[in-house]
Amino acid sequence: MSCSASFSDARPRELLQQLVGALMTLKILAFGGLAASLSVGAALAHHSFAMFDSERLLSLEGTVSSYEWRNPHIWIHMMVPDADGQVYRWSLELGAPGALSRRGWGSSTVAPGDKVAVTMHPLRDGSRGGQLRSIVLPNGQTLTQLREDQPPGTEPPRGGN
Repeated sequence: MSCSASFSDARPRELLQQLVGALMTLKILAFGGLAASLSVGAALAHHSFAMFDSERLLSLEGTVSSYEWRNPHIWIHMMVPDADGQVYRWSLELGAPGALSRRGWGSSTVAPGDKVAVTMHPLRDGSRGGQLRSIVLPNGQTLTQLREDQPPGTEPPRGGN
């Protein structure tokens, strides 16, 4: 009897240890799955540059109406007159603040009211927007978002220049 009594006492302990181990494994797998799904969501949220016509360059002159220095991308909105004097709003997308700060950009590089000249890759669908290639500031300084050897339609590299 004593042999069977100790066997019956050991069996529930083993089952409990196995259950605790299985629950820990389940927790780890659930946490890993959650982390993976969050990182996939962030990757999918970032768009491609296919919407820009990297074969065309368009130059415009106008007045900055707003400058959005924020992640994930910087935006410059400007008012640009056409040949008939009608003024239209154009929206230009840039890279991330961290990357562009290494190329000389800052949160106060451009301000509403600044008269600027820009070169950009326009949107393929013909709407008023594009990916900024370069800007001439009111003081005559030219800033770019891409290196000269960097292909159009790509963001500035994380390593800087």
